Parts: sequence; C-alpha cells; structure tokens
Amino acid sequence: MTRVLSIAAVLVAASMAVAAEPAGFGFAGVVDTGFGLGIPVPNDGTPVEVTLIAVGDGVVGGMQAYVETSAPFSITDPAVENIGGMWNNPGSSLAAVADAQLGYFATLWAFGSGNNAVADGDILAKFNVSVPAGTPVGTTASLTTDTPSYGPSTWDSALPTGQATVSLIVVPEPVSALLLLAGLPLVRRRRA
Repeated sequence: MTRVLSIAAVLVAASMAVAAEPAGFGFAGVVDTGFGLGIPVPNDGTPVEVTLIAVGDGVVGGMQAYVETSAPFSITDPAVENIGGMWNNPGSSLAAVADAQLGYFATLWAFGSGNNAVADGDILAKFNVSVPAGTPVGTTASLTTDTPSYGPSTWDSALPTGQATVSLIVVPEPVSALLLLAGLPLVRRRRA
C-alpha cells in the first residue's frame, strides 16, 4: 500500500511540474480617453503603437496571434517581439479583411525550439493603428484577438482561456488639444 501511494504521489508531482500555457492575450496602453476606456488614436492620421502582451505566466512552444479591427481604423507594421531570443522563426503578415472598408487584420506568429517561459505582461508583438486624417473625434471600433474573420488567437495549437478585446477611440491630435487647453484661461466670463 505504501508503494502505491508513493507512485501516486510521484505522478501527481510530475503532472504539477508541467507548466500550463499563459491564460491569454491582452493589450497594453488602455486609458480613459475622455470618450471612454480604450486605446487613443489621434485624428490627424498619426499612427499609434499598440502592444500585444501575455496575460498570465506559462510555457509555450509557439503562438499564432490574430488581431483585427474595422474601418476607418487600419493596422500597419506588425512585428513579433523575440522574447529573450526564444522564437526561432517569428513573422507577421497583413491583410485587408474581405474589403478595405470592412476591416484590417494582422497575423503574428512565432515558434520556438521547445518549451519557452512567458511571463505575465511579456510583450509578444507590436503594430501600429491609425485613422485617416480628419476622422471625427469620438469614432470607435473594437480591436480583438478573437477575430471574426480568422478565429481566436492560440498558443501552439491550444486555445487560451482569455482573448483580448479593447476599444480604439479617435481623440483630437495632441497639438490641437494642448492649444485648446492653453486657451481656457483666456476665455472671459460674460457680464450680465
């Protein structure tokens, strides 16, 4: 009986030693834009760098991350971060989803040569998001890793428990916003 319990204890300990994959994906840089929580995108056409991060600690052999948004927002310059040189063939690609008016989509992939540790908050990839100059302030769209066009992002071939979806929110370009704020003390009260 003691031998059976010893073997069972070794099997339980071995199964606990196998690390799980991270819980999922997230986006850094979500703030209160004044129009709601989201990632601010200036209305002057200036691209904003968006960072895809790991949520939770884990061990992975690779990832297949998809990110998608809709017009008027566009995704450009996707690049996988090579965390500590663990990926041996990172890459990325861009595509318009069905039609440039419907949305934009990026694929970011990376595969390692074994089990690689990924920590909560590790930067997995970066890409730029922008809108055409003159897009009305307050315009919103979703940015997601659970894409309608290609499906959810994955670790190796397993689905994580968490996908990321955030709002992209058009805000005034920084110089105009600063000029408006600087002029507030000059506004006179009207006398009755």
